[in-house]
Amino acid sequence: MEREYQGVRAKIHDFKPCILILDGWPAYLTAARLSTELSIPLVYRSHNVEHGVLEKSVRSSDGAAPMAAPRYRKRMATLERQIRRDADLVLEISAEDAERMRALGWEERAPFCRRPGSGVRREPGVG
Repeated sequence: MEREYQGVRAKIHDFKPCILILDGWPAYLTAARLSTELSIPLVYRSHNVEHGVLEKSVRSSDGAAPMAAPRYRKRMATLERQIRRDADLVLEISAEDAERMRALGWEERAPFCRRPGSGVRREPGVG
């Protein structure tokens, strides 16, 4: 695996991007390592809809899923917080997720920019 990583690292180094975007959390460890090693700012495009999907799944199931859900939610929340702390910027996927993250106190470095002309006011200070 290290050889494959070094190949990807070399290609990114040669390309010289100004930012590295992590789209969801599955590739976090690789993206964080690349960001650090190559001194490229890490931008995380969050996918916090998983929280809602998990809640709906737990409410509609029985058996092992509801018992495992609190442990899974805790792990997911821990990972989400870590990624958000490590990222230079966090882009929320929706206004609903931006509001949820604000309610949890996780909004640091996380603007939500609405589509121009959508009729929805932008948050103060957010370009």
